[in-house]
Amino acid sequence: QCDKQKQWLEIYLSNALFLNDKFEKQMTIDELCDLGDCLRAPIHLYWSLLAFLEALLSPESMKKFDYIRYGRCRLKQYEKYKQNFFSSVKKINVD
Repeated sequence: QCDKQKQWLEIYLSNALFLNDKFEKQMTIDELCDLGDCLRAPIHLYWSLLAFLEALLSPESMKKFDYIRYGRCRLKQYEKYKQNFFSSVKKINVD
């Protein structure tokens, strides 16, 4: 998993015209990969909440896409990764 992330990040950063050399020196690919791993849980939670809100506030949109099912899938992923997230936050606060 992380090898694919690293490969994607290297390609993205090499083609990102809005970035300058300072950014690349501040964070390595490994650090960005670690950051992505830490943020995986809150990202899944964010998308699950947006999906549930879309289903609630715009029932017509459910005809085109099953937002409830999508939200449940994202919520399961949040549950899967939340312990890693809270462990990393706790570690940062201790350091």
